[in-house]
Amino acid sequence: MPGIERHPKDFEVVAVTTAQHRQMLDRVPRFFKISPSYDLDIMEDNQTLPDITARIIEKFDPVARKEKPDWVLIQGDTTTLV
Repeated sequence: MPGIERHPKDFEVVAVTTAQHRQMLDRVPRFFKISPSYDLDIMEDNQTLPDITARIIEKFDPVARKEKPDWVLIQGDTTTLV
């Protein structure tokens, strides 16, 4: 993202995190100086894969409706990529 952020006239970057792996995730934005605009905070105890997938869709839908992105770039595991 630092590369994209160097072109503010070309891109508006809105970072969203699912916090699926919170312990690993929280260090990454600090290291790369990224401030997520949205934290979906999807994790709950004893979730199944379908539970995680449903929560991602449920929590991301309002973000997508509000932001109306032209492009979405996703970095994540197979569940996040659903």
